[in-house]
Amino acid sequence: MGWTGVAVCGMAGAVRQPFGHADDSTVTDPLYANTSTSSTTPLTLQSSSPAIDNGVSTTYVTTDFAGTARPRGSAIDIGAYEY
Repeated sequence: MGWTGVAVCGMAGAVRQPFGHADDSTVTDPLYANTSTSSTTPLTLQSSSPAIDNGVSTTYVTTDFAGTARPRGSAIDIGAYEY
């Protein structure tokens, strides 16, 4: 069993509009590089992932799950791991 088919769902819009539907929400394949649930990093992103640089930057989240500094590009990546 893997993470195939899991969608990225408008994280930026959800943060700005927590009590309603965000008009700028996106539901799409996040293009995970590794979808194996037995992997030590199961939800890393492919280089073409739409989740890269599409998160909401915040001073509260300075590293990803692996300890990599965030953001590494023009904005924070959506998900547990910064590409």
